[in-house]
Amino acid sequence: MSLLLLEGFDDGEWDSRWSTFSVATGVGTNDAPIGQSFITDRDVELKWTLPTGSADDTVTVGFWCKLEATIISTAAEGNAPFRYRDGSTIHLNGRVTATGAIAMYRGSTLLGTSDAIFTAGSAVAHYIEIQMTIHDSTGAITIMADNTEVLALTGIDTQNGGAAEINVIEFHEGTDDKTRIQISDIYVTNEVGDSPYNSFLGPLIVETLFPDGNGTDSDFTGSDADSTDNYLHVDESPTHDSDTSYVESTTNTNRDTYTFGALVSTTGALRGIMATAVAKHGGGGDNILMSTRPIATDHDSSAYALTAAYAPVDHVWQISPETSSAWTIAEVNDSEFGIENTS
Repeated sequence: MSLLLLEGFDDGEWDSRWSTFSVATGVGTNDAPIGQSFITDRDVELKWTLPTGSADDTVTVGFWCKLEATIISTAAEGNAPFRYRDGSTIHLNGRVTATGAIAMYRGSTLLGTSDAIFTAGSAVAHYIEIQMTIHDSTGAITIMADNTEVLALTGIDTQNGGAAEINVIEFHEGTDDKTRIQISDIYVTNEVGDSPYNSFLGPLIVETLFPDGNGTDSDFTGSDADSTDNYLHVDESPTHDSDTSYVESTTNTNRDTYTFGALVSTTGALRGIMATAVAKHGGGGDNILMSTRPIATDHDSSAYALTAAYAPVDHVWQISPETSSAWTIAEVNDSEFGIENTS
């Protein structure tokens, strides 16, 4: 699989999915195409670690991005909102320049500067895609802005020590002058897999849907001690309510599935579905499978281990497991998603 993350900041779990440092702003209903965006501020670090086994020497990150007001820094080290790491090693960082371009650095070494993208004080947002290959001599960086190539570097040193891979995606603001931005609609891919998932996906909008009805299976027991209308215990928006309402099961193969609201979008290609369950174990070693029922058959993920505290479990289906083709809007609108208990 190469599609690793879809993030719209609308499911209430961003602060569990991302690790943060000194977050002074967070998410809000701002200017994102649909839903919320994250607003960076001084001394903010928003960091996502790729799933185990997904780190790669070539990673592509796409995100909707808007500059806030007229704040464009001229301070080099205090202005690096886009950073890409191997653990503690910062291979690459992208800094917005005073002319609205993105300058890519390996450490403090300038590798290249894109065409101008942003305009200070402009209300115009852009969809940025940055593809990076980490290598000490044959590295590469390509930046797309709204489907247009604005920087292409090849045959360069992009490895700032450490391993030749990226396993951390970071949006960072230093304590000096900064570029205050809104970000949303993020995707991350590595180069493993078939086209188009091994390269640029183009500008995306990430929509978030919540359960709105019972699905085919209602095997779990709700916090009200029955299995009637289980969806009412897992439909909290924008975030879960811990042990106030929940469904649970101690029996392997028990499954709960739910219907969901329709997508706002009525046209366009779908690049993938990321289903999220907020779950914990009850003191045993139970795991869960993420489940979908696009038409008439249940399709389960591999097992995800649970911890003793609630945490989001994310699973990506980049194509429909029932048709082995791209998801269609009609198929998503008719699909059920849920969980299965397993050992």
